[in-house]
Amino acid sequence: MKYSTTSAKTAIKRKTASRPLLKIIEHIERSHSYWTSDTRDLMQILDHGSGHGKDAEHLAAYGWAVKAYDPNISNHPTIERPAELDLFDVVLSTYVLNVIPPNLRDDYFQDLLSYGKNGGLFNDKTRYYITVRTDVKNPGFTGRGGAYQCNPISDGLKVALANAMIEPEIKGSGFLTYCLSEGELEHFAALLYWDNHSSL
Repeated sequence: MKYSTTSAKTAIKRKTASRPLLKIIEHIERSHSYWTSDTRDLMQILDHGSGHGKDAEHLAAYGWAVKAYDPNISNHPTIERPAELDLFDVVLSTYVLNVIPPNLRDDYFQDLLSYGKNGGLFNDKTRYYITVRTDVKNPGFTGRGGAYQCNPISDGLKVALANAMIEPEIKGSGFLTYCLSEGELEHFAALLYWDNHSSL
């Protein structure tokens, strides 16, 4: 993949699902009450940047139709790039944006958008759940194993996003999750680009 980095070094082998995923499931089921244990398999979910796949395993165990994909995790039996024609109702991206250097983010966002579809389950639009860490203490190439990490959501970007009526749907300890339409994701990416370059 074009945006592959050393981010595999930041992928933690968890024993349980991530905290953001549990909150996202609550958000989906609260916002769309027709998702029950009998209908979950109708929703096509992509865990994009899945790490070692624990979140996808959790979703599958509870009946969701999910695929896991991470360009930096190799030799894993269930993590592979979806077929070109695979399109999804929900695309998850958890703690991925934190580990992608600014010069590679365009490729990352383009890849996310390539899995969206019209005719989906959410008013004919894919929903993108973008979760970012807000507690990275040493930004730059100083994270786990020398990999790149950062806090991509600056105070200035928060203001710009709020002015564009883009607010995080979920606020957790050490993370924010944005639930975005395709147009909102494109706007989010543009504002992030502007914020990064205006601070240089």
